[in-house]
Amino acid sequence: MKDERDKCLLIGVFLYVKVMAGKLFFKPYKVTRFFEQEVHDMQNPLMFKENCLAIGYTFVALMTDYIFDMYKVEMERIEGKSLTKSADIARVKQNMFADLMPISDTFVKYKDFEVASKRSEWTGMISKMRA
Repeated sequence: MKDERDKCLLIGVFLYVKVMAGKLFFKPYKVTRFFEQEVHDMQNPLMFKENCLAIGYTFVALMTDYIFDMYKVEMERIEGKSLTKSADIARVKQNMFADLMPISDTFVKYKDFEVASKRSEWTGMISKMRA
């Protein structure tokens, strides 16, 4: 990266995503502890756990799109080619998604969020973040 500040921002975003997802969303008991409750005391603990995980995975997928859009030029430099084909973009995003995951997980893939990432609300969130 040409500007050292860009590298610092990219590293910071990666760490932020890993910490937010890994220390909060992938550990539902920490969320309930904040509200001085226990997961097993909740009305529907299984649904709560599943919702926390879904939020975590969605957060990582959303940030994958955002970081890719911000650093596409840098990704093309690293790849050594222009990222215009959907297969190449999907491969790079899958690798980024795996890197951003705070846990070793081969079950959930970036492509699982492909339908959501094409929705206008998703694109709107990315545009608002960039603004």
